[in-house]
Amino acid sequence: MSFEGRLSVSKSHPFLIEAEELLSDHTSHLIIDARSEEHYAAGHIPGAIHFCTYDQFVRSTSPIGLSRFQRSMAETYSKIGVDPHKPVVVYEEKTGMRAARDCWMLQYLGHPNVRILHGGLEAWRQKNGALDTEPISLDSTIFDCIARDDIITSVRDILGHLATPTTTVLDVRTYEEYTGGGDSSCCPRQGRLPGAHWLEWTSLLGEDGRFKTSEDLRRILQEHHIAAEHPVITYCHRGARSAVAYYALKMAGCHEVRNYIGSWHEWAIRNDLPIESGR
Repeated sequence: MSFEGRLSVSKSHPFLIEAEELLSDHTSHLIIDARSEEHYAAGHIPGAIHFCTYDQFVRSTSPIGLSRFQRSMAETYSKIGVDPHKPVVVYEEKTGMRAARDCWMLQYLGHPNVRILHGGLEAWRQKNGALDTEPISLDSTIFDCIARDDIITSVRDILGHLATPTTTVLDVRTYEEYTGGGDSSCCPRQGRLPGAHWLEWTSLLGEDGRFKTSEDLRRILQEHHIAAEHPVITYCHRGARSAVAYYALKMAGCHEVRNYIGSWHEWAIRNDLPIESGR
């Protein structure tokens, strides 16, 4: 399907912005480039700042752990100039996990208007968008955190959901990670959450680096026996790939989706939590 043919798909989803729309009014947005510092220096959207929370893990989703994380992230976003009254756009090379994680993170912290650039910088280039190499920094702001409990889940929540057959726990890592064959140095145990379904996050994106259509996403969910009317919890290793899945499930019409931001990194270090492995 052509770019133009898919334009209407994202216009109906408030968490996406098309390059064409951003081009018409990019100066009114705070734009975050979530790519590497090297790629940012080589050329970025004019006015974009370089920032990403990809390497900041959520080590505990206990009430105290989440409260500390919320305060820390609110301070971090304040320092880079995030203003709750100014729309935010996050991007990377295509539609990827880094941009999705920061978009989800800002929504979780209560920012009312944050979106992913659909198709990333590649889509911007295709629309002949200009690039700049001048590094940008902004004055600090005050970003008051009003966390949203409706889009996140915790260890305690998941343990309760494991006994609820209508809730789908969705592992979007690689199949090797899902079966316990991975080798992540920061995780003492390998495997998956008990009863988790598997659907690799990359299958939710097209070759053009954009989300597949809502119709295609619904078909994929049906093939994996995931009911849109039932709650779904997504997870991966650090809540980044699962953030992509979170938005894809929203596009597919899932009524209740939550991202387990602690993900396998938190689950694996707790020997008191059950795991499964194998096919």
